[in-house]
Amino acid sequence: MSKKVIVLRQYQEDIIEETLAAIEFGSDNIVIDSPTGSGKSIIIAKTAQHLALKGKVVISITITALLDQIAEHLDLVGQDYSILKAGRESEFDITKQIQLVQAHTLHARLAKTEV
Repeated sequence: MSKKVIVLRQYQEDIIEETLAAIEFGSDNIVIDSPTGSGKSIIIAKTAQHLALKGKVVISITITALLDQIAEHLDLVGQDYSILKAGRESEFDITKQIQLVQAHTLHARLAKTEV
């Protein structure tokens, strides 16, 4: 089976480069505002792929459909990841560099954890 080649649009490449540069220069809060259909999931996947070379990446998601969509895009770019979501325990692996996290699941599990 051949690997699918992902060709990003120039504005997507620009967003990824600007995001990585902002992180490199120490920015703590980065917001990417992009319209529906602009390819945010592939932008997230490619950005995570770059960041995973340097350390752990956590992508927090509030909508299950978006979790699955970003997972599909991580698959497209050939990136390994783990999913933390209630009911999908078999997909969680703490050793993975990229963690897709359902925000509600994380909140519930942290609430049960003693500090």
